[in-house]
Amino acid sequence: MKQKITLSILLLLSCHIALAQVPPALQQKLQDTLNYMKTTDHYKGLSVSVGYKSLGIWKSAVGESAPGVNLSTDDLIGIGSNTKTFISAMMLKLVESGQVHLTDTIGTWMNGYPFVNGQITIRQVLNHTSGIASYTNNVDFWDSVNVDLNRLWTKPEIFTKFVTAPTFTAGSSWEYSNTNYLIAGYIEEQILGQPIHQILRDSIINPLSLTHTFFPPYETATFPYAQVYTDLGLGYTFWMFPYNLNTTADAAGALVSNAEDNTKFWQALMKGQIIKKSTLKDSMLNWVTLSSTFGYGLGIMKAKYFGNTVFSHGGTWIGQLNSNLADTTRDIYITVLSNQDSLDNSRTEEVVAALYKVVLDYVPTAVVDIHSNSSLAVYPNPANDLVYIKHQSAIHSISVSDMSGKLIYQEKILSPSKQVQLNVKNYKDGVYLLHCNDEKKGNGSTFIVQH
Repeated sequence: MKQKITLSILLLLSCHIALAQVPPALQQKLQDTLNYMKTTDHYKGLSVSVGYKSLGIWKSAVGESAPGVNLSTDDLIGIGSNTKTFISAMMLKLVESGQVHLTDTIGTWMNGYPFVNGQITIRQVLNHTSGIASYTNNVDFWDSVNVDLNRLWTKPEIFTKFVTAPTFTAGSSWEYSNTNYLIAGYIEEQILGQPIHQILRDSIINPLSLTHTFFPPYETATFPYAQVYTDLGLGYTFWMFPYNLNTTADAAGALVSNAEDNTKFWQALMKGQIIKKSTLKDSMLNWVTLSSTFGYGLGIMKAKYFGNTVFSHGGTWIGQLNSNLADTTRDIYITVLSNQDSLDNSRTEEVVAALYKVVLDYVPTAVVDIHSNSSLAVYPNPANDLVYIKHQSAIHSISVSDMSGKLIYQEKILSPSKQVQLNVKNYKDGVYLLHCNDEKKGNGSTFIVQH
C-alpha cells in the first residue's frame, strides 16, 4: 500500500544502539552509515536491524518517535505490504498440510462478488497474475475511509464496494493488487475457521517468538507505537495513527513490528523454519519475470543489489515505510523501518543498500575512516562541488555508484595521475561509492554529497 509524498524535514540526531555479537568494527561502520543516511535524507525516524551470518542481530534507531521523544528499537512501526509475505507463507503451510493446493480455484471459498472471478487460482492470487483490480486504486475507497478513520471494515465489505472490473484476463499479465492478499487471508480464515490475526499468531508469530509483532486493532500491542509523520491535509506533523484503520489493510498490510522481529522472520523463512526448503524453492520462489533483474514469486520479490541476487518485500502504509533484504548466499538480512511518508520507499531502499554494502566489504563510511585509508584519500568529505581523489599509485580509472549499486559515472584516465578530481555539483545529496583502479588492483571508498 502506498502513499507518495515528497518533503524533507531536518531533525537533530538521536540514537539508541543495541549490540549483538556482530564484530565491533562492523557495528561502528553500520552506525556511521545509518547516521549519515538519516542526516542526508532528513529522516524523522529510522529503525534498522542487520543479521549477519550466525553472529546475531545488530539493531539501532535514530530520530524521533514523537516530538522531542527519541525513537527506540522497541517502538512499533507498520510493515505494510511485508504482511503479504506472512500471508503467503501461511498459505504454503496449508499447502504442505494438504488443506489447499495452489491450483485450487478461489470460488471454492468465495462467491457472489461481481468482479472477483471464482475460476482464478490460489497461485494467481499470490503472484498477482489474477487481474483482480486493487481496491486501493479506487478513489471511492479512500473517500469512504476518510469519512471515519476509526470505523472497522470487513473484507466482504471491501470486496463488494470497492473492487472494480478486472484489469486483465487471469494469467495473461501481472499487476500488483492489494485485493489479492485480502482474498488470500479470507481463504485462510475459511479453511481454518479462525480470524487471520489468530492464524498468524498461532502458526508463525508465537512459534518464532516474534515478541514485537502484532495485528492491530485485533491484538493489543505490549510495546509503544511510534507516532507517524504524515500529512493529514494541513501539512506534515506527528500523529498517533488510528489503528482501527488497519482493518482496511488487513491481510494486505496490517502487521506492525520492529526491525529486529522482521529480520528474524526473514531469517526463519529463508532457512526453512516456517515452510520447508523444498516448498520455498519450488513454490514461493517460482518467479513471474518482470525485468532482467526483478521478479515476483508468491508474496516475495527477487532483485539485484551490487550484482547479487536478494529477496525482499517492502511495504508502505500511512506514515510508515518498510524496506528489507535477504541475501541467502551470504547470510545477510536487513530491515529498515521509518515512521514517516514524506519520503518514499526508494529512500528506505537506499538505506538498505548502504547497510548491505557495509556488510559486504566493510566499506568505510565515516570521514575519519576515509582519511585513515593509507592508499586512498577523498576530500572534502562531505562535498558539494569538487571531490579530490588521491592515491599512492597513479589512478588509471574511476567509477562512482549510488548506494543501490547503480553506476553513476565512469572514466578512464588517459594520463594516469596520483590525484584526480570529480565534479559532483549535479549529484543528488547522498552517499556514493567510489572505485579507483591503478595498474594492478582496485581500491574503494565512499564520499558524501551534501549541497
